Amino acid sequence: MRRRLHELGGLALILLALMLAIALATWSVRDPSLSHATTAPVRNLLGVAGSTVADLSMQIFGLAALALILPIGLWAGGWRAIARSCASGSGW
Repeated sequence: MRRRLHELGGLALILLALMLAIALATWSVRDPSLSHATTAPVRNLLGVAGSTVADLSMQIFGLAALALILPIGLWAGGWRAIARSCASGSGW
């Protein structure tokens, strides 16, 4: 049971990393977010939520966010959780 929870947590982190990468890749300064009110249509593929997360990432991490430091870190953490789970058991 514990192994499956680690695998599920790892897959959740990988999914989160992919979503963050999509949000950052489609980030636009013209999108509505917490720091920019506009009636213009959202350009981010993940909608208003994606534009808000991408904007906050850009404000907190700057251009390093565009280099996908967060998504790569989350991906590695997810992969590590899955690998650790598989190493402790007989695999999938």
